[in-house]
Amino acid sequence: MERRADYLSFHSGGKMTVPFEAFLIFSTNLRPDQLGDEAFLRRIQYKMLLRSPCEEEFAEIFRQFCRSRELTYAESQLERFIDKHYRRTGKHYRRCHPRDVLSHAVDLIHFEKRPLALTDDLLDRAFESCFLQETDE
Repeated sequence: MERRADYLSFHSGGKMTVPFEAFLIFSTNLRPDQLGDEAFLRRIQYKMLLRSPCEEEFAEIFRQFCRSRELTYAESQLERFIDKHYRRTGKHYRRCHPRDVLSHAVDLIHFEKRPLALTDDLLDRAFESCFLQETDE
């Protein structure tokens, strides 16, 4: 990687030099000061904070994912889903949650041979299968 070249070997025995460029990306939900000291962080030249989406951004990601999967739903279902699983519980919105929950819902739909439409029950089951629920037991 440091020489910015890679070498391909052919079955015939020949070799070829190929340009090689690497850009390493780390992703974490930890604060930078939890990762390492100042010297370590200097070696990671580019750092970017990706904030959590607001509720409207979260809802739009949900809508777009539904469109991409041709999932039908009522806007009131999205409102109830957000209220039940985010507002009431204080759970943080994450950009990956709509994709994760809706992918689980689609899998349930296919497994149960249902029409490609969301229900409140289906959304609840998909949400619960994505996230661990802590119990007192």
